Amino acid sequence: MLTVGTVDKVATLQYSKLMAIVTAKHFRDNFSQILDQVAFGRKQYIVSKFGRKQVIISPFIEKKQKLPMSKHPACGMWKDRKDMKDPVNWVRDMRIAASK
Repeated sequence: MLTVGTVDKVATLQYSKLMAIVTAKHFRDNFSQILDQVAFGRKQYIVSKFGRKQVIISPFIEKKQKLPMSKHPACGMWKDRKDMKDPVNWVRDMRIAASK
């Protein structure tokens, strides 16, 4: 596990978690370990340069789709319409009518 040399814990209202502040040099020297802690340990870091906070390193969280598109209520809602049996021709006819 990475032991950060001069780490300050800071509570921020915006992120409501404790984040470790690391210097840019420390981040550069320990990039692999910090990246692992962010990706797998869900930690967040603030990287500072010359005493000023520069960036936040935070894990990427993918949003999962709750419902597959084939199960979506809108899928197939026009299946019973006789004029849309061939959607390519239907769109072509609509475009021709709109361009006149």
